[in-house]
Amino acid sequence: MKQFHYTIQTLIRDRRSCVIKVISLSLGLLVSIILFSRVAFELSYDNCFQDVDNLYIVKTEWIKDGVIKGNAGSYTLIPIASTVAEEFPKEVESAVCSSISFEAIFKIGNRKMNKSFILSDSLYFRTMGIEVISGNPNDLTNPDVLFLSQSVAREAFGEENPIGKTLHMMVWGTPVEALVKGVFADLPYNVSLERHEAVLSFASHSKYGWGRPGWTSGGNYNAFIRLKDGERSADVINTDIDKVIAKHIPSDMNMHLHMFVVPLRTIHLEHSDVKRTILILSLLGFAILFAATMNYVLIFVSSLSQRAKGIGIHKCNGASDKAIFSMFIYETALIIGVSLVLMIIFLFQFQEKIEELAEVSLSSLFTWHNLWAPLSVVTFLFVIGGILPGKVFSLIPVTQVFHPYIKKNRGWKRILLFIEFAGVAFIFGLMCVAYLQCHYIINRDMGYQPKGVASCKHDFAEPDNARNNLKSLPYVEGVASIRGSMTWFGNREVTDEGGKVLFTPRCAAFDKDFVPLLGLHIKTGRNFTGERQFLVNQPYVEKMGWKGSGVGEIVPNRGTVVGVLAPFCCGVLPADNEPLEIEYGTNLRNVHVRLKEPFTENLHRLNNEMKKIYPQEDIEFRSLEQDLERYYRPTIIFRDATFLAFITILFITLMGLIGYINDEVRRRSKEIAIRKINGAEARSILFLLSKDIFWVAILSVAIGTYGAYYMSLLWISQFEDTICVYAGWYVVTAICLLVFIFVFIIGRSWHIANENPVNSIKSE
Repeated sequence: MKQFHYTIQTLIRDRRSCVIKVISLSLGLLVSIILFSRVAFELSYDNCFQDVDNLYIVKTEWIKDGVIKGNAGSYTLIPIASTVAEEFPKEVESAVCSSISFEAIFKIGNRKMNKSFILSDSLYFRTMGIEVISGNPNDLTNPDVLFLSQSVAREAFGEENPIGKTLHMMVWGTPVEALVKGVFADLPYNVSLERHEAVLSFASHSKYGWGRPGWTSGGNYNAFIRLKDGERSADVINTDIDKVIAKHIPSDMNMHLHMFVVPLRTIHLEHSDVKRTILILSLLGFAILFAATMNYVLIFVSSLSQRAKGIGIHKCNGASDKAIFSMFIYETALIIGVSLVLMIIFLFQFQEKIEELAEVSLSSLFTWHNLWAPLSVVTFLFVIGGILPGKVFSLIPVTQVFHPYIKKNRGWKRILLFIEFAGVAFIFGLMCVAYLQCHYIINRDMGYQPKGVASCKHDFAEPDNARNNLKSLPYVEGVASIRGSMTWFGNREVTDEGGKVLFTPRCAAFDKDFVPLLGLHIKTGRNFTGERQFLVNQPYVEKMGWKGSGVGEIVPNRGTVVGVLAPFCCGVLPADNEPLEIEYGTNLRNVHVRLKEPFTENLHRLNNEMKKIYPQEDIEFRSLEQDLERYYRPTIIFRDATFLAFITILFITLMGLIGYINDEVRRRSKEIAIRKINGAEARSILFLLSKDIFWVAILSVAIGTYGAYYMSLLWISQFEDTICVYAGWYVVTAICLLVFIFVFIIGRSWHIANENPVNSIKSE
């Protein structure tokens, strides 16, 4: 207890230094814990499923003319799951087919909820390992049966028992009266496949004729397999699955597939963008954590000359090296504890912004599965930040009480500064590229004018009447419609007259008013006016091998090209990235309107008007600009995250640099005074104090900048439309950072360089 008492007294006496330590550590802990917890979140995908090591998914490769088309995907045909279960009874415990996730409007009385659902059957929960809170999964063998997640059931029915209640759904234009027969546990956000909030019975698929059945169903489904013996069972299945499936495919379909099963938990981590994200977040987190830890050690080491005599007195009074060491361990534990409290306050004070940057709620980020990440951060800080300085201080000799302790420890301090400068340069370079890429994507020429445009996906019962209603509104300048959207186009094969597939372009349908409404430009030809007319882009013309402009050419078996569009962007893709085919259509589902200014006010008026005209329908127009921004959101978040990381590590480094300069000034004040008495000018004193740091800074900034250059190339490779990354940019950022460091050192040293040397001599 004596050591603890002495530790408290030391902290109170040296409270200014303690405040700096606590603030820098709390910021370092905040950012590094968030980053490492985000990494843990990515690594813990699919842990929510019971016995997840035995849960597998079928991956499918489509073979055409003996050649595999594209990469293996998680989507497959409806009969695959049941066929695998039937053919491999010794290896398969259960198997289920489910659809991909869809959005639907759920109605309870006058209330509406937009929720996601999948189609599946009675084996879904057993196969996936999802807890069923109430209800019998066997009820999913009947049509119009619905299981809700616990949160949706509570939102829809409050504390009432939802079993037996009816929900009205609108599914692909079909009204469905679904009977709620069960409730299942909420799925977390870190699941490999699309997160769903309801399960509708697969029997409804047949009842309402949604899509094709059996082997003609198309690849919009997932096949999940729960195996009896994990990897061993998977090896048996993968050996024979192609031959087994081939036996069941009707011979007249001429369809060939290559299939294999993989653990579900590997699906998320196999994506290159996920691996890239984990690597970058880990490096950012480690840079900040290491800088914060080294800064803490640097401040400790810089105070060595001040605290050495006190330690010598403790040793004169019988304190052992172990007792001195324990005092510094207590001190580190207390400072880290206070820093953690301050960090938690920051965490809740800025919860909304932190959740925005992390792209996940705090409750999902800090689950029991992910607690190893923050605990590892704190342990690293405690071990490195407590043991290193504690060991240094415990070795101070007892003779320190009788004369000054002149050990410089400059090597230690330079190494620590080197690490911090390198971290600052690394994050600064990465931040600059993130800012430039974000600025480019947001401000690039899209090839059309999204400003002032709003859109709504809705099937109007009387589309011509709806169009006239919209046109009659005084704040509406124009109305048009599209199949697809300006953020996503579908695909459609182009064949020759003999039916041979030539290529697969992006495709959509516009009505005749859409091109002028959005301000799209036609490079050659004209806008379409009727059926069997097409607009294409230049890559399409080149793919078809047409020698002229393309206008007047025939799209085999379908129509005539009347115009070639100038380049424009679809979502985040660059202009003219792929061949594009636009066909003429009328009364298409995605309605667009151009509104007069003020846009926000008129958009609000428009949605209110829709509620009056169509009170029984859910119609909401949204800003096209905001829809586009959703595709830029990950880039904006990364830019903001790197900015936060840079500010944090810069603050931490400056605190350490201030401590280093103060220690050097204190240690060399008499030397400086004597030099000035002998005629040294202020600039020579400034050079004396800054030259050692500056040489350390040059090498460390060069290494950190090179790391930023390499990591920026890795990060920017995920985009198809990017800025050009020049090495010269990084030279400029390195020079700017070195100038900043030099100016900061001069600013902190200016007072001592111009101080009257008599003051320093007097204090001797």
